[in-house]
Amino acid sequence: RVTFEYPEEVIKEHITGRVNITFCINTDGTITTISVKAPHKLLENEAKRVIESLPTLIPAKDKEGKPTEVAITYPINFNLSW
Repeated sequence: RVTFEYPEEVIKEHITGRVNITFCINTDGTITTISVKAPHKLLENEAKRVIESLPTLIPAKDKEGKPTEVAITYPINFNLSW
């Protein structure tokens, strides 16, 4: 189970923003991080940690039913609105 954690320093400094993380699900279901773009390095680190903590996934398949790599870009919003 992957648990998202808002870094303490980020809370103290009221850092918010959107992180766009691009990763690849390989033919064996493992994940490789390709790129992470965020307004702050601490947000990048947490987004990367969460994605890399995911369990092995079921890979995509091509038209012939063979496993294939797929790249995904996923936005993660860090928001302190409480």
